[in-house]
Amino acid sequence: MIGDNLHADVLGAENVGIKGILVRTEEKRAAFQAKNLYEIPDILARVEQQEP
Repeated sequence: MIGDNLHADVLGAENVGIKGILVRTEEKRAAFQAKNLYEIPDILARVEQQEP
């Protein structure tokens, strides 16, 4: 899930087992963050490398 709201988007997704990426909002509790949507492909590539 990609969103700009920590609680509704990122934590909501993580509560049901989906990884979340916080965009355009800085928050230490988000595991993955992007300054803009252009950074998403790089983040997804890193996530795929971490999964078994």
